[in-house]
Amino acid sequence: MMTKPGIGRAVAVGIILGLAGCAVLLGSNNDGTIRRSLAATPPKLKNVRQETKNTKAAPATRGRSLQDDQDILPPNVISRQDMGAEVWLINQPKCGTGTLLGSLVASMDCEEYPYRSTKVADQVQQIHTYGCNNDNILTVTHTPESAMALRMELQAQRAAQNQDAGKCVVISSIRDPHDSIPSLWFWMNRDRYCEGLQSKKEVLDEYQTWLRTPKDELKEKYSKSTPHESLQTTAELLSMFGVPRANEALLQVLRQLAADGHTVIDAPTDGIWASCSLLLLQIDWQKGSVDHITRSLDVYGVEGTQVYIGNDNKSNCPKSEENYRHVKAYELGDGTIDYLSVDNPELKAGMTYYKEFQNFRVLEAALEGQSPQSLAKQMFDHHQ
Repeated sequence: MMTKPGIGRAVAVGIILGLAGCAVLLGSNNDGTIRRSLAATPPKLKNVRQETKNTKAAPATRGRSLQDDQDILPPNVISRQDMGAEVWLINQPKCGTGTLLGSLVASMDCEEYPYRSTKVADQVQQIHTYGCNNDNILTVTHTPESAMALRMELQAQRAAQNQDAGKCVVISSIRDPHDSIPSLWFWMNRDRYCEGLQSKKEVLDEYQTWLRTPKDELKEKYSKSTPHESLQTTAELLSMFGVPRANEALLQVLRQLAADGHTVIDAPTDGIWASCSLLLLQIDWQKGSVDHITRSLDVYGVEGTQVYIGNDNKSNCPKSEENYRHVKAYELGDGTIDYLSVDNPELKAGMTYYKEFQNFRVLEAALEGQSPQSLAKQMFDHHQ
């Protein structure tokens, strides 16, 4: 969409804001599962640090000195000199976990440890842990509760050994459910579909059946994540960092990603994640480019991180590219979203944000020359 010369900037902004306003939040979740006693959605999340390209530090370079690190790096970023630091990758499935993990392992010089066991609700769960340079630890999981249980164990061990806690950064990312849901289905069925032998109808019939199957049945059959749980990891993790389990609060955080593809949240000072910061990324903020991921990880997560793109479904199964394209093109209508959101209203917050984000990109194209930060302020302050 390009504005005509006679329309004017103000009218163009108004048109796009009107489109964004149509993306109505359809539900909220006040199910009493909040880990902290917090009031309803505040006007602004005061613990969220959102900085723009113009005001934040420049990306880290290999030649920077320790003094420069102390002057420039945010307090919780893991520098090359830090020892005993904790890096937690707690991520929604099919939202760039492989890419983020591979990049962090390479950048932090890590080796995989044996699985670490932790107990959650009387069930033993296995967690991937890595030992890294300078005695730093990298932990990866899709389950915030498992991470919280392991964090409690690590804190107790350090207290018993009289050890000071090192720096702590938690990293997570989101992705458009229209992309993550079909990606999850294909990944779970890749052994059968990788050769591309099925017809378009066969593939779509099975995908639609999967979408209509109750969550408990899918759990029993696959023992994996389900489409019903999209955005749930994100919402659970944010609640541990003081964000209420309500759609309005989740949407408010997601909107802060629009300007630069990231936001940083400091944990409450009286919880399990005290002294940690959460770097939340929008993995698909700039499709076809990893520059924003590299910059955000380097400046707010682990200094010197270089992002390495992992293999996707297309590269892993090139013979099934056409069938996978059909699955991704299948429209998740309102009825499907309502069904998947019955026990997970946060999915609707994600859908709302990505609808708004698409309008944001239209606005950016219409008003070429303005920074994404300026446009985001115009567009999303409209909702506050």
